[in-house]
This record gives sequence, C-alpha cells and structure tokens, in this order.
Amino acid sequence: MKIRLNLPKTPDSDGIRELLEHITAEMGISASIGFGHTPSGMRVDSSAILVDGRPIPDPPYPPGPADSTTDTIPPVWLIQAALLRELAPRGWLFMCVHNSARSQLAEAIARHLAPEGVTVMSAGSEPSRVHPMVPRVLEEAGISADGLHSKGTDGIEPRDVQATVTLCAEEVCPVFLARAWHVHWPMPDPAAQTDPDAQLRAFRRTRDELISRLTVLMDYTL
Repeated sequence: MKIRLNLPKTPDSDGIRELLEHITAEMGISASIGFGHTPSGMRVDSSAILVDGRPIPDPPYPPGPADSTTDTIPPVWLIQAALLRELAPRGWLFMCVHNSARSQLAEAIARHLAPEGVTVMSAGSEPSRVHPMVPRVLEEAGISADGLHSKGTDGIEPRDVQATVTLCAEEVCPVFLARAWHVHWPMPDPAAQTDPDAQLRAFRRTRDELISRLTVLMDYTL
C-alpha cells in the first residue's frame, strides 16, 4: 500500500507521517508513506492524504473534540477506515464482550452496506443475547436484524476473517488470535443506560456513529 501526503514537507507534516506510520503499524498494515509535490501553504485536510491514489473522504459529520490528535488532520478512525477500504477485506469480524449491542449493530449495518461477496460476522468473549433495542433502532433506519444472534469467537473460522474491529470502551475487549488487520473503535455500551429514554437515545447514537463509519469502511473499489 502507498500513502502519499500532498502537503509541503515541514516539521508538522513529518509529524503527520509519524502518526500514519503508527496507525498502519497498529493495524498490521505494511505501507510506504511519502510526500507528493504541493504548493507551499496548502491547508492540510482529508484530500491531502491519498491512499493508493484515492483521497481520504471528508468526515460524514462534524468531528468531535476527541476525534483527532490535531485540528488539521482527519479523525484517526477515518484514516483507519480509508486504509482498510483500499485493502477490501472479504471477511469481517466485529467484537465486543457480550456480543449483545455494539457488535450486533455493527454486524447488521455492515451487512447492509457491504459489497457483494463480503462476509460479515460478530462475536464476543462472553456471549449473552441480542439486546431488544438492537432490532428496534435498526428497523428505524431501514436495516434488517434478521439472523442476529449472540455467539462466541470459538465458532469463527480464522481463515474466514481478514479484518477485525473491536468496539469495547470500558471493558477489556476480546482478542481474536488470527492473522488479520485490526482496528479498535471504543464506543460506550448503550445498554449501560438504565433509564429507558436515555438508553434508546444511546442506542440511536451508537447506530448513527456506526453507520457513518461503516459507510466509509465498506466503500470498496472493486
């Protein structure tokens, strides 16, 4: 994979390259990162970072205060999504501890968005049940919850998984011991809310966040 930075070579841009090197190393991706020719003074934005010739898209929503390490580069999750979409994995595994809420939402949304021929799965280290809010908020968005059920990682065939996404925030996420590209997107557990109205809002926020991220992730160039 080749990543090109279309920005002047300065100490700031060297810092961006170091960040990209860190991100790709954490994800298990081998990448060559270099500079392209850019007029001095060009603002650093999403279009200034090209992955295999394709620019990182603009964020699908206004970035929050914790979305990136600086105010001049895309959120880290967006860089990760752009890298993985160019690798076009054919088998995805989404994980959280109980495989009840976050990873179930991710499985259904990813299946809804994935290109033909891409397999999407979810699992947990302590599987329990699909939370009843999951089908409710999916139906609101026109996404099917058919076939969702809670399951453990021991039922997943490693050779079927090319990329994993862990979604735990407060807990210790499960580890899938297989050679696969990996990203960690910590999201609060919406089921932790005890007030019914607050819980519904939390599930909707998680759903919408996952739709935004997975829309980028599943935009393969095939």
